[in-house]
Amino acid sequence: MGGLITRYALAKLETGNRYLGFDTESGFWHRLWQHRGPRRLHAGKAMFLRPADVDQIIKIRCSWIAQHRGHQRTSALTDEIATGAKQLVIAFAGQAGAGAGGGFH
Repeated sequence: MGGLITRYALAKLETGNRYLGFDTESGFWHRLWQHRGPRRLHAGKAMFLRPADVDQIIKIRCSWIAQHRGHQRTSALTDEIATGAKQLVIAFAGQAGAGAGGGFH
Protein backbone atom coordinates (compact mmCIF):
# COMPACT_ATOMS: atom_id res chain seq x y z
CA MET A 1 0.00 0.00 0.00
CA GLY A 2 3.10 2.19 -0.31
CA GLY A 3 1.74 5.53 -1.56
CA LEU A 4 -1.32 5.44 0.64
CA ILE A 5 0.59 5.96 3.85
CA THR A 6 1.03 9.70 3.29
CA ARG A 7 -2.60 10.26 2.38
CA TYR A 8 -4.39 7.78 4.61
CA ALA A 9 -4.20 7.53 8.34
CA LEU A 10 -4.65 3.81 8.71
CA ALA A 11 -7.14 3.07 11.42
CA LYS A 12 -5.73 0.91 14.18
CA LEU A 13 -8.39 -1.73 13.81
CA GLU A 14 -6.92 -4.85 15.33
CA THR A 15 -9.12 -7.71 14.09
CA GLY A 16 -10.65 -8.95 10.89
CA ASN A 17 -9.87 -8.33 7.24
CA ARG A 18 -12.07 -5.36 6.45
CA TYR A 19 -9.41 -2.70 6.27
CA LEU A 20 -10.32 0.95 6.51
CA GLY A 21 -8.26 4.03 5.89
CA PHE A 22 -9.13 7.62 6.63
CA ASP A 23 -8.26 10.13 3.93
CA THR A 24 -6.71 13.01 5.83
CA GLU A 25 -7.14 15.34 2.85
CA SER A 26 -10.85 14.85 2.19
CA GLY A 27 -12.22 13.58 5.53
CA PHE A 28 -13.67 10.41 4.00
CA TRP A 29 -13.36 6.79 5.05
CA HIS A 30 -12.16 4.34 2.40
CA ARG A 31 -12.17 0.58 2.10
CA LEU A 32 -8.59 -0.46 1.40
CA TRP A 33 -7.73 -3.44 -0.76
CA GLN A 34 -4.44 -5.18 -1.29
CA HIS A 35 -4.69 -5.44 -5.09
CA ARG A 36 -7.03 -2.60 -6.10
CA GLY A 37 -7.51 1.05 -5.43
CA PRO A 38 -9.30 2.38 -2.36
CA ARG A 39 -13.09 2.81 -2.47
CA ARG A 40 -14.72 5.75 -0.71
CA LEU A 41 -17.29 4.72 1.87
CA HIS A 42 -20.24 6.43 3.47
CA ALA A 43 -19.50 6.61 7.20
CA GLY A 44 -22.44 4.27 7.85
CA LYS A 45 -20.94 1.63 5.57
CA ALA A 46 -17.61 1.92 7.41
CA MET A 47 -19.50 1.33 10.67
CA PHE A 48 -21.32 -1.69 9.23
CA LEU A 49 -17.99 -3.14 8.05
CA ARG A 50 -16.39 -2.62 11.46
CA PRO A 51 -19.14 -2.38 14.12
CA ALA A 52 -16.67 -3.16 16.93
CA ASP A 53 -14.72 -0.04 15.90
CA VAL A 54 -17.64 2.37 15.55
CA ASP A 55 -16.21 4.55 18.33
CA GLN A 56 -12.91 5.01 16.48
CA ILE A 57 -14.69 5.64 13.17
CA ILE A 58 -16.74 8.42 14.76
CA LYS A 59 -13.85 9.90 16.76
CA ILE A 60 -11.48 10.08 13.81
CA ARG A 61 -14.09 11.73 11.57
CA CYS A 62 -15.18 14.18 14.28
CA SER A 63 -11.58 15.09 14.99
CA TRP A 64 -11.08 15.87 11.28
CA ILE A 65 -14.25 17.99 11.26
CA ALA A 66 -13.07 19.96 14.31
CA GLN A 67 -9.72 20.65 12.62
CA HIS A 68 -11.38 21.76 9.35
CA ARG A 69 -14.24 23.96 10.58
CA GLY A 70 -14.12 26.25 7.57
CA HIS A 71 -14.15 23.39 5.06
CA GLN A 72 -17.13 23.44 2.68
CA ARG A 73 -18.11 19.83 3.48
CA THR A 74 -17.94 19.79 7.29
CA SER A 75 -21.70 20.04 7.66
CA ALA A 76 -22.34 17.26 5.13
CA LEU A 77 -19.72 15.04 6.78
CA THR A 78 -21.32 15.64 10.18
CA ASP A 79 -24.73 14.68 8.80
CA GLU A 80 -23.24 11.57 7.19
CA ILE A 81 -21.77 10.30 10.47
CA ALA A 82 -25.03 10.95 12.33
CA THR A 83 -27.08 9.18 9.64
CA GLY A 84 -24.65 6.26 9.58
CA ALA A 85 -24.80 5.82 13.35
CA LYS A 86 -28.60 5.98 13.27
CA GLN A 87 -28.79 3.34 10.54
CA LEU A 88 -26.45 1.05 12.45
CA VAL A 89 -28.42 1.36 15.68
CA ILE A 90 -31.73 0.75 13.87
CA ALA A 91 -30.31 -2.34 12.13
CA PHE A 92 -28.98 -3.86 15.35
CA ALA A 93 -32.11 -2.93 17.30
CA GLY A 94 -34.20 -4.65 14.63
CA GLN A 95 -32.05 -7.79 14.91
CA ALA A 96 -32.53 -7.72 18.67
CA GLY A 97 -36.31 -7.49 18.25
CA ALA A 98 -36.67 -3.90 19.43
CA GLY A 99 -39.35 -1.86 17.70
CA ALA A 100 -38.87 1.58 16.21
CA GLY A 101 -40.45 3.15 19.31
CA GLY A 102 -38.44 0.89 21.65
CA GLY A 103 -36.15 2.93 23.81
CA PHE A 104 -34.30 1.91 26.96
CA HIS A 105 -36.04 0.11 29.79
